[in-house]
Amino acid sequence: MRFKHADTVQRLKSSFLNEKKSVQASADVRVAEMQRKANAQATSCLQDHMKEVHEENKELRRQLLSLIQEGRMLQEHKRELEKQNKALLRDRQFVSDLKQIRDRRLLKAIQAVEHRPT
Repeated sequence: MRFKHADTVQRLKSSFLNEKKSVQASADVRVAEMQRKANAQATSCLQDHMKEVHEENKELRRQLLSLIQEGRMLQEHKRELEKQNKALLRDRQFVSDLKQIRDRRLLKAIQAVEHRPT
C-alpha cells in the first residue's frame, strides 16, 4: 500500500509539475504577446506625438518668422518716423527763427517811426 500511495503521490506531483509548466508556458506566451502589443501601441503613440510636435514646431517657426519680419518692418517704420520728427523739429525751429527775425525787424521799424523827428 505504501508503494501504491508513493506512486500516486509521485504521479500527482508529476501531473502538478507538468500542469504548472504548461500554465507557466501559457502565461509566458500571453505576457510576451501583451508586451508586443504594448510596445506596438507605445511606438504608435510616440510616432503620433512626434508628428504633433513636428507640426507644432513648423507652426511656431512660421509664427516666429512672421514676428521677426513684423519687428523689422516696425524698426524701419520707427526710423522713418524719427527722420520725420527730426525734419519737423528743424521746420519748427526754422519757423521760430523766422518769427524772431520778423519780430525784431518789426520792433526796429516801430522804434524808427517813434523816434523819427516830426
